[in-house]
Amino acid sequence: MAVPANQVTNLVGEGRLELDEPLRWRGILRADPLRLPWGFRYDLDLEQVQSAGQWRAVHGGLRAYFVDQRAPGNPAPVRAGERLEILARARLTRNFGDPGAFDYRGALQQQGIDLTATLRNPALMQTVPGPAPKLSHYLARLRGRLLNDLDAMLSPAEDRAAIARAMLLGDRSFLDSQQAESFRETGAFHVLVVAGLPVGVLAAFLFWAGKKLRLPTAARALTTIAALGFYVAIIEDRPPIMRAALMAAIYLLARTLFRRVALLNAVSLAAVVILLFRPSEITQASFQLSFLAAGIIAGIAEPLLERTVEPYSRALEHLNDLTRDGSHPPKAAEFRIDLRSASNWLGSRVPSKLAQYCDQIVVIPCRISLRLWELAVLSIALQIGMLSLMARDFHRVSFIAPVANIPAVLLT
Repeated sequence: MAVPANQVTNLVGEGRLELDEPLRWRGILRADPLRLPWGFRYDLDLEQVQSAGQWRAVHGGLRAYFVDQRAPGNPAPVRAGERLEILARARLTRNFGDPGAFDYRGALQQQGIDLTATLRNPALMQTVPGPAPKLSHYLARLRGRLLNDLDAMLSPAEDRAAIARAMLLGDRSFLDSQQAESFRETGAFHVLVVAGLPVGVLAAFLFWAGKKLRLPTAARALTTIAALGFYVAIIEDRPPIMRAALMAAIYLLARTLFRRVALLNAVSLAAVVILLFRPSEITQASFQLSFLAAGIIAGIAEPLLERTVEPYSRALEHLNDLTRDGSHPPKAAEFRIDLRSASNWLGSRVPSKLAQYCDQIVVIPCRISLRLWELAVLSIALQIGMLSLMARDFHRVSFIAPVANIPAVLLT
């Protein structure tokens, strides 16, 4: 996409806009003010700046912080889509020069933020007449309301509120460095990212609810896809949830056409769709980690499980139907026969009222064990496959991660 001639970074770089003194900035508030542990954050899509007593059009993004300890009172409540005028000394974003340091500037540019500023007094910000809010602004208002509702249910000062904001709405602004470090050390930081697990649970629940309502398969699929699209629209951390939602949509559409979906094909198609609209995502750590994890599951873990666990999982179905034994591989058929023998042996030694439950007593522990083995295989494959990126982005390799992720995923 071409860079506008009045892009704020170009104006500053060419010396046509000086940032040495406070300037008046006008722009549309992109989202509801984000409450932080120490104040508020305002993201503006810039429209104008007053320089040398004249207003001039400008394009870019400004992130302004208000630290509520510096001045009494807070700025007047504002909502996404309102036009604000701010008097502040803005500055270009910069990175620390340490080797391996986080690319703060690149991360902000990916979010459309070119300048940052600090408001030193509530009176330095005011609303001015502007256009009507867009659909994106109403979605941002809904997101802001949900964050406020979370804070109302859980005390913002508690650790669980910070974790709930991250897990449900992708907002990690209340996670302190110690919390984040604890999750990274155990290799369980992924549970704080809105991605495959919550999207999968939501899609499965909606599809199941549609079945209970006796909706046609196509209607269930389209309703679920629409709900997932709505959920994606109010989440801030986009690449992981976009990948998960696209894969879910591909699966649901294929199901309506009575087609099977190869998981690796779904991962690849989701990556292509995202890169068609935002090619720069390929350089982002979140995109790389998300699709590497999905690729490992699809290309390594799933084939391994299909050859080891899945035959035995399928063998647990309809255990007492002898006619199905021949449809299973020899070892799986032998497994069925052994379980049936164990069930019959147990049934002959317990009261008659309990005998009818012997199949479940034998099958359920086996099913749980196989599911735990699946989680272990997935966790080990992911940790080994992602070693290089984890070392590059987080500067560590966690040897406890394969073990810690099993209870972490179950609890999540």
